[in-house]
Amino acid sequence: MVARRNFFPDYDYLHSVFEIKDGMLYNKAQRNSRVKVGQLTGSNSGLYSLVFLNGIPWQVHRILFFMVHKFNPINVDHIDGNKQNNHIDNLRAATVSQNCANKGLTKANKSGVKGIHWAKTSSKWNACMKINGKSRNLGYFADLEDAKEFIGLAREMVFQEFANHG
Repeated sequence: MVARRNFFPDYDYLHSVFEIKDGMLYNKAQRNSRVKVGQLTGSNSGLYSLVFLNGIPWQVHRILFFMVHKFNPINVDHIDGNKQNNHIDNLRAATVSQNCANKGLTKANKSGVKGIHWAKTSSKWNACMKINGKSRNLGYFADLEDAKEFIGLAREMVFQEFANHG
C-alpha cells in the first residue's frame, strides 16, 4: 500500500509529464519504455491505480487531485467508493473519519446493514458507528428495519455528504 507522504512531486514537474483531459490524467511525456504519450496514466496494482515517478509509486488519484487543487489533503476520497474511478469529479478532500464513513459494507457483515450486528446477550440488533475513531453504541432494537432507519439517520446527521449506507 502506498501511504500518504509528507513530500510531494513538484507541481510544475507534474504538469510537464502529465496532462488533464476530460477530468482524467494522461501521460504527456515519455518517462520510460512502457509509458506511451497520450495514454491514460497509471497501472492497476491492487486497490488503486499507481504511477511511478523516479522509481517511487504514487496513487494516480492523489497526483490528479494535487494538480487540480494545488494541495495534498490527508485523504482523497472516491465519492462513489470505486477506487479505480479517478475522474476529478469523483475525488474530494476528506478527513480520516470522513473517508472511513464513505466505506461500504464489509464482507464480514452478517446483518446486511452497515453498522448493525446481532447481540446474542440481549437478543436484539445493535447499532454502532465510529465517530472520530471511537466506536459509539447507538442502541439496541428488536426490529432490524428500526435499527437500519435509526443508524441511517444518525450517519447522515454526523457525516452528511460522506455518509455511505453500504
